[in-house]
Amino acid sequence: MTIKLLNKIGKAYPLHVNTVTSKKLNDEGQLTFELLENESNYDVIKSISKFWTVTNVNGINDLEEYKIILLDRDSIGTRQRVSVVAREKHLDDLMSKRIHDSHTGSLTDDRYFEIVFEDTGYKFTISQNVGSSRWENLGEGDSRFEMFQDGLKRYGLEYEYNPKTKTFALRPSVQNEVKYYISTKINANNLKIEEDASEGFTWIQGFGDFEENSKYQDAFLQVKYVHPLADVIGLREAPPVIDGRVTKESTMKSKLEEVIDNSIKVSLSLDFISLKEEFPSAVPRVGDVVPIRDDVTDVFDSVRIIEVTTTRDINNEIIKQDVVLGEFRRRDRYRKSANKASKAINKLESSGGLGGLNGGLAKTIGNVTSKVDALNYSTRDIIDMANSLNANAEGISAGDETNRVYFNSDGSIQKSNDGGETKQTIIDSKGINEDALPKVSESQNGLMLKDDKKKLNQLEVNKQLTNAQITSINSIKSINDNLNNLLGDTGWIDYEVLPDAKKNQGVPTGFTCGVREIRIGTIVIKAIRINLGKASNNTQVAQLPVGFINKVQPFYARSNSNDNGIQVSLREDGSVWTFVNKVDQQLSTDRWIYHEHTWLE
Repeated sequence: MTIKLLNKIGKAYPLHVNTVTSKKLNDEGQLTFELLENESNYDVIKSISKFWTVTNVNGINDLEEYKIILLDRDSIGTRQRVSVVAREKHLDDLMSKRIHDSHTGSLTDDRYFEIVFEDTGYKFTISQNVGSSRWENLGEGDSRFEMFQDGLKRYGLEYEYNPKTKTFALRPSVQNEVKYYISTKINANNLKIEEDASEGFTWIQGFGDFEENSKYQDAFLQVKYVHPLADVIGLREAPPVIDGRVTKESTMKSKLEEVIDNSIKVSLSLDFISLKEEFPSAVPRVGDVVPIRDDVTDVFDSVRIIEVTTTRDINNEIIKQDVVLGEFRRRDRYRKSANKASKAINKLESSGGLGGLNGGLAKTIGNVTSKVDALNYSTRDIIDMANSLNANAEGISAGDETNRVYFNSDGSIQKSNDGGETKQTIIDSKGINEDALPKVSESQNGLMLKDDKKKLNQLEVNKQLTNAQITSINSIKSINDNLNNLLGDTGWIDYEVLPDAKKNQGVPTGFTCGVREIRIGTIVIKAIRINLGKASNNTQVAQLPVGFINKVQPFYARSNSNDNGIQVSLREDGSVWTFVNKVDQQLSTDRWIYHEHTWLE
């Protein structure tokens, strides 16, 4: 089998060559290969050019297409060598098209991506609608790929592409349940763990519910969130969340928790060994959620694949696969940040620059941009208001040619239904003119709906509730209220576990960590489930919700079969501590806990 090259007029060239493909979650995929001149490929090497199309990389039935974007030619002795880089054609097509119309306002996710994919030849589906978001000056020369990426980030979506139907499938998270697993003892080598705390934070502030052009420091909604790990590693402040559209404390708190939880990133990388005979379905794809085990680094968890690099031979057979699981690698994040900064500087230099700003360039740009934007918003609002109102010495009027409202300089408000020929006073210094208010009837709405007026007229005195009936209804309501106060059950509620304690890994197939409270009148029953993969002596392993523990609760929990059990102490501040018997400390440093404890208060 061979890959196939198509020139710009559609002529096909078969080619025997090793290939390397790289697939990443929510990012552009690439194809690379290298040609060394010989008799069979001489015509291809002389003719190959940018924007040729490459297909059949994974065999004759593979419909994925790539567009060549980079050619590097050099010589080895008397022969020519060409290195080729191509990117996925569906993304290259989005990069080559731009949107010049400007869109401002609130857009649903459906409407936003309709704008992105309009007239592109591609389709999209959204498995779960995620609501609306407000956009300012959307488009205005942006590429469809840039808008696609911005939309994924703003609406919190990920995508998979189907080349057969030319459809982007959008969903909150790309996760594929699979029937294979990864183990360093069977099908993986060189497992590496990377913990990136370069942006690790333990507390953050959020500002919401403020007007578009006002200072966020004066916001009506100001929320602070401190993660329990702040007691362990100290206070490390994250950049604030600033969103004037957020008016609920619960919504803002969720945003703050998400920033802190995502600030410390862990990723795994490994060499995957393809065992087709033993595991025919074990072909890693981006989005696969795979159980992974490595006894050396003590990893045993289900992790999502976010990047796969595949090397194939000249017969399209896989000879090597490198897999990255978890967050994308640190060097990619740094490179993307550097690229964005470089693009911004290039734009400034191409327009003449802002010389003399030295190290304060970025900050000054931000300040100038925000002030210009605020001035534009204010000016636009004033112009829109002036265009919609008519003002003179007598006051202000608004409306259409027939129906108008007048706000007069003497403080009165009048209306007219004939273009101003006659006016009726609604409010003046004496108060409301009752004659100007619409009267309700069974055929006309007024201060109440006409349908309500009909119902009111149809009421008969003998159909109204008696005092005795009202008393009975109130008694039933009182009984229901009392029952609700007597009985209650929170169900199992998750709680925080410190990373070293390996949450829910004591017995991976057992119950999960949780607390529960059941109330029957004045009787309160509380319970805790502990499932930890590692417990040490005199160590805090978890943090319970504040107020759950009223008095210290000590108990012994089940652990390794040759141990005497581990003492667990639930303290009044919600902290959970473990203590190991002095004799057992000499036996092992790797002991687990799996236990449920219940008590009355």
